[in-house]
Amino acid sequence: MRKANAQSLVLSLSPPLLEVMIKPGKSITQVYKITNEGDPVVVTAKVGEFTEDGIKIDQEPAPSVSEGFVPEKWISLLNTDISFNRPFILNAKEERQLIVRISPPKETAEKDYYRAIQFSTSPNPPSESSQTSVTENIGSPILITITSSGFMARGAQITQFQLPRIIDSFDALISDIYIKNTGNTFFHPVGKVTLTGPIGRGSFAIVPHVILTGQTKKLLTEDSLSFGDTNSLKLPGFFLGKYKLELDFTLDEGTIRVNQSKNFYAIPWKAGMILIIGVIGVIWVMRILKKRRNR
Repeated sequence: MRKANAQSLVLSLSPPLLEVMIKPGKSITQVYKITNEGDPVVVTAKVGEFTEDGIKIDQEPAPSVSEGFVPEKWISLLNTDISFNRPFILNAKEERQLIVRISPPKETAEKDYYRAIQFSTSPNPPSESSQTSVTENIGSPILITITSSGFMARGAQITQFQLPRIIDSFDALISDIYIKNTGNTFFHPVGKVTLTGPIGRGSFAIVPHVILTGQTKKLLTEDSLSFGDTNSLKLPGFFLGKYKLELDFTLDEGTIRVNQSKNFYAIPWKAGMILIIGVIGVIWVMRILKKRRNR
């Protein structure tokens, strides 16, 4: 009986993201580097559709497919020894370069195309048992804007600004903010969330994650990201009085600005309730003791 050895896969890919603005009829190239720091593997490069749910790739792409995603022919490889959808071997410690050409014809519709280069692996040599097989998918999104004028309508809307009107002074401040891309091209929110009040204030940079056309996405701040929080903003501390939380950002480094603010009040109501209950309890005990003395 042969011993089954676990196969390790450590692949790296650069660039991790490519953003392209190109005129119809023009062409650009981009070099991708994939490196294997693990065991030898069989790798297949494919063009997929990049959505807010991830990368989607048809298992058997064909020109006759009526439903699903069919890769554009104007996204191609210039390599002579590597082609899309054809496996190749990537040995341990080996780096391969793939030259991707993006060349939309003049008649291509002017809009955004969200695509991705994805590399899928299988063991080499193939494992005798599928249960011990190790596979990996690694991809790099390509955000393509095709425009002859260099201009695409941009817009954003704050769909939700979740903030309680009243919080306890000793509770953490939690806020969730959602932004919808109402324009015709993707953008990165560049700005900050600012807190002002009598006790405790600060400014928190927004993480410039890309927001695709039509997508609604929760904003994250650098602070929430560093602490692993899923909220847009989560601030522990002591608050007392009236505060203002303000969101202010631009679409990329442009002139379109989005701004909104909300107020909230911080009151130590939990401590107040405990104090009131304690006072009532003391008064009740004193009355009982007084009745006993009068007997």
